[in-house]
Amino acid sequence: MLLATAQAAAQRPGKALITMSMGRDGAVTRFCGGAFGSAATFGTLSAASAPGQPPVTLLKEKLILGEDL
Repeated sequence: MLLATAQAAAQRPGKALITMSMGRDGAVTRFCGGAFGSAATFGTLSAASAPGQPPVTLLKEKLILGEDL
């Protein structure tokens, strides 16, 4: 998913792209998708509405943005 995100972002410069995967294996996309071109992610304030949604407090602590690289 991260490679596909990077490729799609490169093909559409200047256009916002939002991607993320679900479940345990998709958790990495929620924390470092921005480094690969995804413009947003989603965290939960209380109970998760989908598998793999991290609490917003953890996202704020661990989020990796494109400019962090």
